[in-house]
Amino acid sequence: MIIYQGVESHKSLSKLLQQLNQIDETEHITINRFKEMIIGQHFFKRVLESDLVLPSFFRFCQNFKDCYQKVLADPQYNEGKVADYIAPLEKVNPEYFATSFCSTDGQFVQFGDIDQKFSIQSIGKVVSYAYLYELIGEEVHKYVGEEPSGQKFNAPIFDDLGRPHNPMINTGAIMVCALLRHHNKNIQHIINFYEEASNYIPVIDEELYQDEKLTGYTNHALTSLMLANGAFPKKANAKEQKNFADDALDLYFKLCSLLVDVRSLANFGAMCANNGINPFNGKRVLSPITIKACVTFMTTCGMYNGAGKFTKNFGVPSKSGVSGGLLTIIPGIGAFASWSPRLNKEGNSVRAIGIIQKLNEIYNNFNLFHKEIEKKDVTKKSFQTTIQTTIAACSCASIGDLEGLNRLSNICVSLDQGDYDNRTPLHLAASSGYFDIVKYLVEKGVDFNCKDRWGATPLNDASKKEITEYLESKGAKYGNEQKEYQIVQGDPFNDDKYRLLYAAAENDLLLIKSMLVQGIKIDCYDYDGRTALHLAASQGNIDVVKYLVAHGASCTFKDARGNNPYYDSVRQNQQEVKNFLMQISTDKIGAIRKKNKTVDQGK
Repeated sequence: MIIYQGVESHKSLSKLLQQLNQIDETEHITINRFKEMIIGQHFFKRVLESDLVLPSFFRFCQNFKDCYQKVLADPQYNEGKVADYIAPLEKVNPEYFATSFCSTDGQFVQFGDIDQKFSIQSIGKVVSYAYLYELIGEEVHKYVGEEPSGQKFNAPIFDDLGRPHNPMINTGAIMVCALLRHHNKNIQHIINFYEEASNYIPVIDEELYQDEKLTGYTNHALTSLMLANGAFPKKANAKEQKNFADDALDLYFKLCSLLVDVRSLANFGAMCANNGINPFNGKRVLSPITIKACVTFMTTCGMYNGAGKFTKNFGVPSKSGVSGGLLTIIPGIGAFASWSPRLNKEGNSVRAIGIIQKLNEIYNNFNLFHKEIEKKDVTKKSFQTTIQTTIAACSCASIGDLEGLNRLSNICVSLDQGDYDNRTPLHLAASSGYFDIVKYLVEKGVDFNCKDRWGATPLNDASKKEITEYLESKGAKYGNEQKEYQIVQGDPFNDDKYRLLYAAAENDLLLIKSMLVQGIKIDCYDYDGRTALHLAASQGNIDVVKYLVAHGASCTFKDARGNNPYYDSVRQNQQEVKNFLMQISTDKIGAIRKKNKTVDQGK
């Protein structure tokens, strides 16, 4: 479960993992011994109960990997070119591609060329600004502005007060470095800060540093211009002032030359997303007010001249660098870090943006300004979005809740979607005899010839004459004939119940184990009387079937049409499940006969 939730690096679990690793694989761990091992493990309890910020982390990882592979394979993300105006960057293999994610609970995953180090470049502006703001607060903005410049990141322009426009452009970052030197801070202090925030010690790429120092003519010119304008903190004389400016620029070059990887960047971003607290050890690194300042500038100024378009399209705080890095922070959830050297015309990594684009297509959490309810919510437990949309609609239809259906429709929930058995709200309304619901759904334009798992249409399910006549008048057709439907009573709507049912249908054995530990009723059933064993049998999920049976699931429980799990395996042609359930039945009959024979002999 620890690996399933991606938290094997979490400090609070290190002792438990160490103890478990010392135990031989063949050795049996008793319940009492395990209880002793987890005493005081509050975080482990959260892991066990899927109560982390990404409850379905394994499923998220699958989707994230799918996004990575799609971007990698799609020719449109092979466009762009490496930064050729910095010699060491020009030599980098343009095919490199790595991406990672770290949550505010320390859940971590990464894909691609993850062992490759790359220079932090302009992403370092976030690091230096955060460190400085934590040190001196709003004093920084006596020297650095707070607005987008509307110009290129290295343009020689300043605001009405003669300040660099913001800390995310070159002049602003050089000024930040000047203020750090003014307070006696050097590159080692920044390295130490980055380590505290990310659990990683970056080093300077000496070749890159020397090259940028020698050929960074524009940055030299910008520094000289700020020096001429009297923008830097005042020193005793012209010589000291010049040395101070040169020292500030040198620190900036060293900052840009720090080598990092996607893991450390994601860790740093997760600290920011966690309101300044390192998610791995719980230590506060930055104050909330510093985090607020950082993510604001990342949102408004973080993507060079593409910041406005990026924010409009994706709505997340991000900062890019010309080496191909991209750091994206999702406050309260976590951070993505990607690296791929090919850049678009604004200087942002094409593939790294592609990752954010693909994730936005799946989840509604990765745009802070716009939510689409039909998309998945990464912070919800497994299948929660489906439960709150499709299942909610089916449930409303099954109990005649017209207002509930209308509310769901008003927030753009599809009333055409089927559940794990492809049963739609119209199927449920027809079988439960709610003519007003049937009429409402048909008038909403739902498909009245949709077929469920067994080929039945709503007309097959119609339990009242007026429903049959109405559907026929609309041109509805019959599907496969089914047994008579008996309305199911008595098991109320419950999110965890439907999570268990979906887990059984989707072959998610780990989730089932977790839910049974939490005390879910193994034979809970839905509006059609379907249990987890019904669904696992129908899908042919033999491991789930065996597990459910071993933990007491009823093999004889009948659904609304009188079908038990064994019959489901027969009609779905799931031979392995059929054989297993038949053997279970035979063994039980044999045990009963043996018991009865013993009783008779006793008499």
